[in-house]
Amino acid sequence: MEMYVDDIVVFGQTSDECLTNVRKVLQTAEPYGLQIKWAKSRPLTQLLKKDAAFVMGVTEQQAVQKLKAALTQDPVLKIFKQNGKTQLHVDASKHGFGATLVQQHESKWHPVFYWSRKTSPQEGKLHSYFLEVKAAYLATKRLRHYLMGIRFDVITDCAAFKQTAAKKDVPREVVQWLMYLQDFDFNIEHRSADRMKHVDTVSRYPVMVIESHIKAKIRKAQQNDEHLKAVTVVLEQKPYADYVLKNGVLFKQLKGLELLVAPRNFCKVNKIEHIAITTGVPRGNGQIERVNRLAKLSANNSAKWYNYTAMVQKAINAHVHTTTKFTPYEIMFGVKMRNEMSADIIKLLQDEMLVAFQGDRSKLREEARINIQAVQEVYKRNFDRRRKSSQGYQKADLVAIKVTQFSDKKLGNKFIGPYSVVKDKGNGRYEVEKAADFAGPHLTSTSVDNMKLWAHYAAENDGSSGTDDEQDDRM
Repeated sequence: MEMYVDDIVVFGQTSDECLTNVRKVLQTAEPYGLQIKWAKSRPLTQLLKKDAAFVMGVTEQQAVQKLKAALTQDPVLKIFKQNGKTQLHVDASKHGFGATLVQQHESKWHPVFYWSRKTSPQEGKLHSYFLEVKAAYLATKRLRHYLMGIRFDVITDCAAFKQTAAKKDVPREVVQWLMYLQDFDFNIEHRSADRMKHVDTVSRYPVMVIESHIKAKIRKAQQNDEHLKAVTVVLEQKPYADYVLKNGVLFKQLKGLELLVAPRNFCKVNKIEHIAITTGVPRGNGQIERVNRLAKLSANNSAKWYNYTAMVQKAINAHVHTTTKFTPYEIMFGVKMRNEMSADIIKLLQDEMLVAFQGDRSKLREEARINIQAVQEVYKRNFDRRRKSSQGYQKADLVAIKVTQFSDKKLGNKFIGPYSVVKDKGNGRYEVEKAADFAGPHLTSTSVDNMKLWAHYAAENDGSSGTDDEQDDRM
């Protein structure tokens, strides 16, 4: 049975007597295995509370240093034992890698070594599965002198990593890491993320939350405004207009800036200017009637009235203002708004698309032609480098010609002869005539690549063990 006591109060009449009593308490607790938690990070705990401002003052910095000291010395951190039961806890996120080497000391697990490393910009783009495998690879590489030659467990919250280690076909991105891990004797154990908080606590518990007083008021005002509440509901399902939702606060993108969206009444009461975009429908003589008429279309489905906001906006922009005598659309663009796109505009767009298409196609074909020509030049250069000048033959030269047809013997001679050159037909072609009694055509034509001098052929058959390809090369 284990019992945890939160606070122990030791009394004494004087400071010396109090220290003496504390020493007696510790001496009494030690034989029974009672462990005292010497340091508590109360200032850091305050930063984790809801709506707490993040202030890293002198007290908080001292708490961090005390916490580091408590984690890196006895009784928490232990010395590595060669034959002790060992576990390597690894975890990763897009921000960094982390690992803790722990061993069992007196039936309790204690950390032996802490390791962490920040991810590079390229690593931060990797899938979480690849990051988990690489974390195990980097941790074993860093702790190789501890882990080599012993049996240990690799603890991870990535179930796919455990399954991958048992497969033969693995992604090529992790092959080199898994090959390195083959040097170690380990077993992979999966644990849920809730039980791995000690490895990457910083990435799981972000505490730097800074929020202004005005921003909190605007969030509350947005939640009380029916129109903005409807926009928020839409944004939770899909994008809508130029609005974005961040941490429960509604923003609107305008000229590359993100401005807070606040109701009109809130801006008037709090005298806010320039930092908020006010919402609401401008009022005019005919606008209310148009809006009411469009609102009746969604009377049977009031929960989805926001589907008609585009139609409302279009009606407002197409209405003639009583003061300017023009519509907002006409003042902005110089032309009247048309409900349907005219045939002239469609034709202009189609003509423009056709010209752009033809230009892109011509450019693509020209690039393809240039690429083909470049490859042809490479092929020609390689061919010219390997080609040899052809053997020239004179009239009455005795030659052997290659058997190119009517031969069904696999072990038969590849060349027959002798033949006498009768005529040079040009372009490496010759007409030859049989000069002895053997099986073969009496008069035929052949090419220089299928001929060789009879004297060379006879010498090769007498004592050469070379192949036909080697003989061709010597020709």
